[in-house]
Amino acid sequence: MCIQKNVGRAFISLGLPVSLSGYYYAKESVVCAIENPSVSNKVILASVAKKFNTDVQNVERCIRTFIDRVWRGLVAIGLFVARPSCREFIFKCAEVITLGLVDEVKSRKFVIS
Repeated sequence: MCIQKNVGRAFISLGLPVSLSGYYYAKESVVCAIENPSVSNKVILASVAKKFNTDVQNVERCIRTFIDRVWRGLVAIGLFVARPSCREFIFKCAEVITLGLVDEVKSRKFVIS
């Protein structure tokens, strides 16, 4: 299955709304983190900015706004303990999706520390 579709399905399954402005930037950032797990957050954000023809600051700001709107729900299901940074959000989501733990997290059977 395509990584892009897998990440999109995982985001929807976790209750992350498509309507928020940073959704597509966050989704693309997680896809980049899955494809290249050893690269830094700066490189990921730069590649996303280039793909969407915008600047890195805009991508990071939109992802932070997206996180601000959804983090309480992610804490409630046990994905995070507190509000994550942009980097933490990207790499934690990539880890959960890569390991196939979306259903366990969603049903609160698994807490990632």
